[in-house]
Amino acid sequence: MTDASIPVEEVHLQYHLSPQERIVSGLLFGRRYRVYGPLGALLCTLSPIPSLTDWSWAFVTVGLTLLLSFIWLPFALALHQRPVDLRATAEGLEFDAGTTQFHLPWRGVRRTRLLAGYFAVGMAYGTIAIPCRTLQPAQLALLQSWFAASRATTPKQETVQPPSAEDGSILSVTHEARLFDILLALAWRPVNAAFVLLGLGVVAVSIRNTTIAPGPGYDPQSYWPFVGFGLIVMLMPIWSILLRAYLGGSTRALADPFEIEIDADGLRASNDQSNSRVAWSSFRSSRRVRKVMVFRMKGSSSELYLSTRGFSPAQLAAFRAVLGEHGLDPG
Repeated sequence: MTDASIPVEEVHLQYHLSPQERIVSGLLFGRRYRVYGPLGALLCTLSPIPSLTDWSWAFVTVGLTLLLSFIWLPFALALHQRPVDLRATAEGLEFDAGTTQFHLPWRGVRRTRLLAGYFAVGMAYGTIAIPCRTLQPAQLALLQSWFAASRATTPKQETVQPPSAEDGSILSVTHEARLFDILLALAWRPVNAAFVLLGLGVVAVSIRNTTIAPGPGYDPQSYWPFVGFGLIVMLMPIWSILLRAYLGGSTRALADPFEIEIDADGLRASNDQSNSRVAWSSFRSSRRVRKVMVFRMKGSSSELYLSTRGFSPAQLAAFRAVLGEHGLDPG
């Protein structure tokens, strides 16, 4: 019997995206660029309008920065990229990028497609772009067949259970976040307060100057662009909330229930869509907004939101003790 007759039960890949691949994948699959790109194009289009001549330089500068963000975004969001270890079986995908690991059942994959040299695996929270250079034709066909098979079978109703920790589990809870709590955590950050205060100041000064003419030749219409600019700045927190909700897979995805298992090394979250584990060492800071803990990832602007609303006092104390050991307890 030859090796070719032995059925393949696993596809194992290890790869590191080159700078060019990171740029191309960011352009094709990056959720942020789907927002920044069209916005940049809009600003560049508005710059030639006669009434905006005095501000055309700003429109063009910001517009080009956003329009070309597919070049710098992949590097700004992942300062210390780690090699990717990917294992796939008939059950699903196991993705390991160092301090972050997750298991994605094929039922949790929304779609797959081949585009510009990538095998793209789309899920609720983003897209895994696998370079086709790392895949042999037989491996690619196998991945596609596993995905097709998952659509041909009746989905299981039970929730994917996380693997139990080896005598190291500190607590296990059901994470059911309230959408209002998550949205408040998205909005409650110092930079958003700064935007509101700056916008209020610009609007107040502009309105004052439109009602108090300084002398002959004064054109009050020249101040209205400043009023508009101030209003846009004031609304930045709202744009920030909408953007982060979109990046998180929609407001519904943000409030999805998860089974959470916490131990001394990290936390595991699982539901019927995914099963992921994140080490405490992958976070660089944390903050608390009411009942929600917000963890900022290292080398990235990504955040993880964990509601403590369902924690008992003893569970909360144990959780904070673990965070304190890793310098993550916000107090």
